[in-house]
Amino acid sequence: MKISLIAFVIFFTLVGQVVCDDPNGNKLLSDCKPVTMGGSIAKDNYKVIVDGGFCLGYITGVNSTSEAILTHFKFPLLYCLPKGIDNIQLVRVIVKYLENHPEELPNKSTLLVLAALKEAFPCEEKP
Repeated sequence: MKISLIAFVIFFTLVGQVVCDDPNGNKLLSDCKPVTMGGSIAKDNYKVIVDGGFCLGYITGVNSTSEAILTHFKFPLLYCLPKGIDNIQLVRVIVKYLENHPEELPNKSTLLVLAALKEAFPCEEKP
């Protein structure tokens, strides 16, 4: 089972590298932090608006892709999101994780998003 999970992480990381330049945690934190501060900070700042859009798209893309691949290949889920959680809440979780783990900021964002969601939303063990 661990080999399957490792294979998934390697595959997901490689696909992310091919499709786009996977930013590190520093870039993701700088793009996502303004999203957690509400709309007023981005009102007249084009860069903040674009970066915030990248942040939201990136995090929801990693989440959706992870869920789709794991479900399709019948791997156990890495995390279990509560019903009704929205994208802004996901961004807040990722920002909090990145701020609490500055030593991990040089790592690829894909892995950091998955680690943050796994830490914040562990799946309950079934008896």
